[in-house]
Amino acid sequence: MIKGYRFPPLNSLRVFMAAATQSSISKAALELNITQGAVSRQVKHVEECLGVPLFVRKNRGIHLTNEGALLCQTCQSVFNLLSDTCERISEQADLGPLVISCEPTIAMHWLIPRLAAFKTEYPDINVHLYTAGGPIDLKQSRVDLALRRNDFTWNKDYYSEVIAVEKIGPVCTQKYWNENHQEPFNPCFLHTNTRSDAWAIWKHAYQNKIESSSEMYFEHFYLSLQAACNGLGIAIGSIYMTSNDINSKRLIAPYGFIEDGTEYHLISEQPFDTDLRKETLKDWLKSEFLNSN
Repeated sequence: MIKGYRFPPLNSLRVFMAAATQSSISKAALELNITQGAVSRQVKHVEECLGVPLFVRKNRGIHLTNEGALLCQTCQSVFNLLSDTCERISEQADLGPLVISCEPTIAMHWLIPRLAAFKTEYPDINVHLYTAGGPIDLKQSRVDLALRRNDFTWNKDYYSEVIAVEKIGPVCTQKYWNENHQEPFNPCFLHTNTRSDAWAIWKHAYQNKIESSSEMYFEHFYLSLQAACNGLGIAIGSIYMTSNDINSKRLIAPYGFIEDGTEYHLISEQPFDTDLRKETLKDWLKSEFLNSN
């Protein structure tokens, strides 16, 4: 800190800016609905804090010094920014809930168990969750955000940001593994229609030669994971969707997890930075996904 320097109070800076833009103590007093003496005292206080004169007084008028002009320019930028921010916050306080569409498996196995923590950390952001997968028309669906894996193409005019890189691997119960893991290992493959190529992608990436002795097919990803939890076979699971089951020892991932080339994206019709709630949720999702690895 520079010797003799003290940061002036914001109110004093506001009064100084009024005097600077009006080039008049009396006009600043009228604008702020205070006395001329109060304006003069506040301006003098700013000068004392900074240790430099901000005005020269001549011909019954006031004129900014070089230092005063620099401070006035900065004050205008700062107060305009503060005004814009307060307006955004006020507008968003009057908005309804933040509506997010999320793939069912992500919602059930990952997002819903974490929403209570989000609500605790951000009690002013009210989130409504709808479960749906695949392509979406955000306006027609009246949805603010969509959390999707990029296994399809969405509207090129939408804004999207990568939230996490997908990682997959076989998962089953410890009991199923103990009873069936022998050479040759020919387990029952649990498939899902929504990720019909999951086993092929994993086997190619992992370069694993295991083949199935039998197969079962399920309509949704979360159903194949539930089947794995119930000991029906071994399923391909996402590191994020199975983290709770693995931590609770309902499932194991005997081969670990590898990237499958896809990502989770958060999709919005407008830029994220136009809505503080969207920015907040986006950053929180990124952090939570990272912690799930």
